[in-house]
Amino acid sequence: MTFSLKQDVFYDALQKVIGVVENNKTIPIVANIHIAISDNMMSVTGTDLGIEITALSPLAAATNQEIA
Repeated sequence: MTFSLKQDVFYDALQKVIGVVENNKTIPIVANIHIAISDNMMSVTGTDLGIEITALSPLAAATNQEIA
């Protein structure tokens, strides 16, 4: 998989979703984010199982992929 985007675009997307990710490590999956690439857009999703936030960012070039 290859995709390209500016570093600040990636950091901005992470900053938007990282606040909702639970700090409690009793449920480890909640401490992660999901990144998906589709149609030259990157979606970054974070959740605490009660609230889910997704940030979208444009990519210069990409293929449809997911990073879990």
